[in-house]
Amino acid sequence: METKAQFYLDFLRNFGLEPRLDDDGDVVFQKDGMVFVLMAEERDPRFFRLLMPAFWKVDSDLERARALEAINEISLKYKISKLAIVRERVVAMAELWMDLKRDLADEFDRITSSLHISVRQFYLRMIHGMEVEQNAGDT
Repeated sequence: METKAQFYLDFLRNFGLEPRLDDDGDVVFQKDGMVFVLMAEERDPRFFRLLMPAFWKVDSDLERARALEAINEISLKYKISKLAIVRERVVAMAELWMDLKRDLADEFDRITSSLHISVRQFYLRMIHGMEVEQNAGDT
């Protein structure tokens, strides 16, 4: 029986990407200049978790407060995307249940795009103090 990790490796290769397994058995790949990790949780075959790890370091209490405000706004505004602070690093993730073999090909670009937009909005908010875009469209 094919493992979830092997399914992800084959799927990403067919999608034109170059994935690899990390030490935990999860699948790491780059898309559009960003690093992603597909968590290969074998015990829940329908659960999909895509992570953009540690893209921002929180260096102070003031920065933590600003980051939490940005995280809250972005997480409420954008579908699928969740942002969080884990060990003083901001991460983005998408979590959902789906029939991976049937649905992943149709949803993959939309999911990765949603994470990209969320991360971009976080950077804009933190670096430039800009408000989150009002017209987020369908992401």
